Amino acid sequence: MGTVRSSITVSSCDVLATAITVYKADDKTTSAYLYVKNMDPELENYLYLINTTDSNGAVAKIGGGEFCFIPVFVSKTYKVYGTLVDQMVEYLVFGQDNPANTLG
Repeated sequence: MGTVRSSITVSSCDVLATAITVYKADDKTTSAYLYVKNMDPELENYLYLINTTDSNGAVAKIGGGEFCFIPVFVSKTYKVYGTLVDQMVEYLVFGQDNPANTLG
């Protein structure tokens, strides 16, 4: 899978139901790296990266035009939500695919 661009559908009021999954647990094997970019031009319009496996633990707060590139625990799920509806997020996961999770 290549770079994905997606639109935030709702803001932080309904995180669990509507946050965009940017990495699904066990999608990669031994290590994975996650790139997330906030495509909004305004610095004050934030994206929030959370680890939903651990009670929505905060991982990063990304301002408009900023990005993060971080290692992730392959056994955890990561999601993103924004301060505004229709914010654009760009993301990509680097790592070796887990053969148990591939379609075929």
